Parts: sequence; structure tokens; C-alpha cells
Amino acid sequence: MSHQQTRAKIGLIGATALVLGNLVGSGAFVLPANMAKKGYIGLVSWGFTAAGAMLLALMFARLSMKVPKPGGPHVFVEAAYGNKTLSYYTAWGYWMLTWIGNAAIVVAMYAYFNDMVGEELSSYQLFSFGIATLAFMTYINVRGIQEANFVQILITVLKGIPMVAVPLIAFKNFRPEISLQFNLTGSSNLLAFQGAAVLTLWSFVGIESATVPADDVDQPTKTIPRATLLGTFLAGLVYIGGNFLLMGAVPLDVLAASDAPYATAATFLMGPSLGKLVSIAAFICCIGTLNGWMLLVGQIPKGAADDGLFPKYFGVLSNRGVPARGIILSAVLMGLILLITLRPDLSDQFDFIAELAVTSLLLIFVIILGCYYELYVKVMGRLSDYVIFILGGLYTVWSLYAAGVNMLLYSTVIIFSGYPAQILLEKWGNRNNKDE
Repeated sequence: MSHQQTRAKIGLIGATALVLGNLVGSGAFVLPANMAKKGYIGLVSWGFTAAGAMLLALMFARLSMKVPKPGGPHVFVEAAYGNKTLSYYTAWGYWMLTWIGNAAIVVAMYAYFNDMVGEELSSYQLFSFGIATLAFMTYINVRGIQEANFVQILITVLKGIPMVAVPLIAFKNFRPEISLQFNLTGSSNLLAFQGAAVLTLWSFVGIESATVPADDVDQPTKTIPRATLLGTFLAGLVYIGGNFLLMGAVPLDVLAASDAPYATAATFLMGPSLGKLVSIAAFICCIGTLNGWMLLVGQIPKGAADDGLFPKYFGVLSNRGVPARGIILSAVLMGLILLITLRPDLSDQFDFIAELAVTSLLLIFVIILGCYYELYVKVMGRLSDYVIFILGGLYTVWSLYAAGVNMLLYSTVIIFSGYPAQILLEKWGNRNNKDE
């Protein structure tokens, strides 16, 4: 009997935990410091981003009902256009941004690990720790998708404790006079709003998570849309509500100066013991986010291989029914990204990697908007389809504008680096076929 027939399936709780775990991750515990530097206008931007993310989540949910295939966004391109080249670049870009973005998760984890151990570790010590963590999470995911999914549900529950407890403590200490500081950037409200928009979108990278392992999801046409929308909605509540309360209970200059703002808030409000516990919880949260993305980085090349876009090498399942080759190769590439971007300033390193991953994802969103038009607007022509398409398009274009020219150029290079890679992959695939 095949692995497909025997291995357990992910239900609504597991799929929602995957989406929520990927969304409520490093951004939840790191971005309050960035928002505190801007003032409450950052929360306005976060609300705008949450609305845009819900639109995109609804679009992904509907597309997944029409095309319940594993592999990620490229399956929608194939269904809409039947164009292998465009499908390849979509798969390549999405795979690239996932393991690049994972580096930002590890960097966020560094900050809370420093707080846990009570001292500032060197860049190379943190790098070594990051590599060890990647190795462990690779092992968990190679063990099998159900084991990885169990870890994801457990971690999602554990990290929910401080994300509820700290804002509740902040609510009891809320001071209205702090909340009057709307724009601290020294620039216009529009520029401050734009500056926060790209970083806040990092918090919602992962809205498409449940569409990737569709083969492993129970009743994917029902479960994936529900999990996508529910996970995105819950994440929005966590981000906006939690940050509003923290920024109204802790002086903004205190939050802004911290690499670990949730722990700083807990220490300020309740003392160092609680702060240490929150650091541990935030560290677990980053582990959970990394685990969720490790689950995806093997499924993306596997889905592309199944569709003839990547070599068959990536489509081979291990004896546990998982695409171990893609997971291991992606982990190696993540380690290289961590090494290349090694910097003493964790905040700068996090911001650069996060913005790069977000801008790359926005380019993928442009392609997916075209897919939505072809599969829904053009075919059905319902008013709701037009509304989702137009508003989603406006939000995506505005976010690309807010990202700036430099990030747009960097992300374009990432997407089109798939051209030389395609030549190498084709040669590799032809050689492997001859060996077979």
C-alpha cells in the first residue's frame, strides 16, 4: 500500500495551526519595537495590512477550492494559463523567498535567545546556534508530516499563552497618555504609514501556507479555505490587539530600544522573572514558525517536480512519505543565507531580510491576481469576484510602491535568477534521467 493511502491527514485544526503558526511567528515578537519607533501610526498601517491580507487570503482560499493541488502558488498559474515558463518562475520565486525568509525567523530567534541566556553572544556564536536549530528542525520534518504537524499544534498552543498573558497584563496597566503619540518618525503621516506597511506585511507572509501540502490535508477543498481565512483573521487579532495594548502600557522609547520587545514589556510590567519566561515562550514561537516553513520548503520543490518544472529528484518521497531531499537542500541554503547576511546589528539584519522576502512575495501576488482573474472573474463574472480582484490588485500595487525601488530591484533579481538555475536544473534532470 502506498504512503499516500496510509499516512494520516491534516484536519482543520492542524491546517489552521499551520497558517496561524506561520503568521504569528517572529513578527509578533519583534515588530512591536519597529512600530514603537513610528508611534501609533504603525498600528494604523497594521490594520490596513490586515485588511489587505484578508483579501489575499480570500483569493487564495477560492483558488484552492478550484485547484486543490499541492506545491504552492505555481499550481494556480498552471491551471489559469497552462504556461510552464510562468509556472516555473512562480515556483522558483516562491521557493527562494521561503528559505530566504526563514533566515529572518532565525535572526528574530537570536534576539530572544540572547535574552534567555542573559548575555550578548557574538555573531558567530549565534550563527552556530542557528545552524544547530536548523538541523534539529530538519530532522523533525524529515521524520514525517504528521510528526511535524503535531509539533506545530503543540507550539501554537504554547506560544498562545504569553501572547494572551502579556497583553492582558498591559491592559491592566494601560495609560491613555502614552497612546497619544501618533507619529514619532519626524516625517509626514503618509511616509510614516508607507514605511510601516512593508514590515507589517511580513507578519502575514504565510497566508498561502495550507495550500502547499494539499495532498496531506483532509478534504482540502473545504479545509484549506477555512483554515486560510480563520488563521489570517486570528493572526490579525493577535497583532493589532497585542501591539495596541503593549504600546499603551510601556513607554515607546523603551520598546523601541529593545531587540526583544515582548520580554521587555513583561519585565517592565511584572519584573525580570516574567520577562525571562516570555523570552523562552518567544523563542518557542520562533521555533514553531520555523517548523511550519520547514514543512513547506520541501513541499514546494516536490510539487514543482510533480508538475515537471523541477527535476524528478525533488519529487522522490522518503520511506516516511515526505520529500526529504527538498527539505534537506533548503536547510543547507538557509544556512548559507544566514552566513551571507551575518551582521552585528540584529535589527538591521532582520529588517533587510524580511523586506526582501515580502517584496518578492508581492511579485508572486501580482501573478496570482492574474490567475484569479482567469479562473474566477473572467469565467464567473460575479460582483464579489470583481471586488476581490480590484481591491487585492490595488493593495498589492500600493505595497510594491511602498517597498521602494531598491527592494523591487533586489526581488526582481531573485525571481529571474531562476533563468540560469533553470538551465542547470534541466541539465541535472537530463543526467538523472539517463542514469535511471
